[in-house]
Amino acid sequence: MESSADKLIIEAPHLLTPPQRFCSWFFTALGWLAWCYLWLPAMLWCWRVVQTGVLFDTSGRSGELITLGIYTLIGAFLGLTLVVWALSSYYKYKGSDRRKSRGDTHPQDVAEQLHIPLEVLLAGKDRKVMVVHHLPDGGVSRIEALS
Repeated sequence: MESSADKLIIEAPHLLTPPQRFCSWFFTALGWLAWCYLWLPAMLWCWRVVQTGVLFDTSGRSGELITLGIYTLIGAFLGLTLVVWALSSYYKYKGSDRRKSRGDTHPQDVAEQLHIPLEVLLAGKDRKVMVVHHLPDGGVSRIEALS
């Protein structure tokens, strides 16, 4: 049985088919494994520091310092690229409103969708505080206009 909450929640787990549920679980697990793998060098470095007590051992490791410099340059380049993109978008769209209207919404349509009387909806338009009471399945049971 479909509840009113199912209309509001697009990807509720109980609405997914078994293959969709498996794919969701699989890709989530894969993402976490990739995240842990990317942190592995930092964890190994911390382990070495705890074991040896030496933060940086630069003797005979000039190759690692060069690699660190290259990674730093790549990170700086990527950061600079994002800043340039953000500034170009800012100046390109400066002063213009790119949002489009979704069309007119009639109060009777909103009241019908929420399953509340039109008078309650119209009374709440001019109020600052509204209290919405929900049913256990997520639907709206009643609305109170306080002030």
